Amino acid sequence: MIDLMDSIWGNGAPRAKQRWETVFGAAIGWQVLYLVGRLSARKWLKLTEKPQDKITERDWGSKIVSICHACLAVSMATSLIGKLPKNNTAEIDWTSKAVDVLSITMGYYLWETYNSFQLGDSLLILRSVAGFLVFVVGSAPFAIQSALAFLIQELTTPFLVFHWLCNQMEMKESGIQLINAFLLVLVFFRVRIVFGISSSYEFFECRRSLQI
Repeated sequence: MIDLMDSIWGNGAPRAKQRWETVFGAAIGWQVLYLVGRLSARKWLKLTEKPQDKITERDWGSKIVSICHACLAVSMATSLIGKLPKNNTAEIDWTSKAVDVLSITMGYYLWETYNSFQLGDSLLILRSVAGFLVFVVGSAPFAIQSALAFLIQELTTPFLVFHWLCNQMEMKESGIQLINAFLLVLVFFRVRIVFGISSSYEFFECRRSLQI
């Protein structure tokens, strides 16, 4: 396992460093979107005559960022997965769209780490740092397919955000929220259980075939 991580990190980290402009640019972009989200929440609270609440503002901003990232990442990953060389060579061009989406995702987790420090949430900090490192090591040429597959699991995020939104809009336990919950269970099972397990199997099979 140590040899595996050394190999992935040794191939992934230098490549991520080459794209630091995209990573930091994306992080700044997510921060701007977050601030816009907070502003929209402030306007919404004022229009609905609800108490001004900084926690709700932060939640609203972070949810907007997470759903935008999920939609962008899933759409790009879906269009690319299966079209690249099969996990196993440096034939994958580092300037490809595949690496663009990974760099954008690294920027997302970099932003989330910064936001987590502001909130002082230790668990969220650990999750954010772990997510960032996953996509750094996933930038190794043979691991890019697996990293794209991992991104497909973000398909559950819009359903989770919609569930939260229903609670905010006083639609808790409404028919539309129940339908959303049913769809969430189906999507979760399909992309995180079935697809997630098969993708993990393919990754370790690739590792075995490459003798890494």
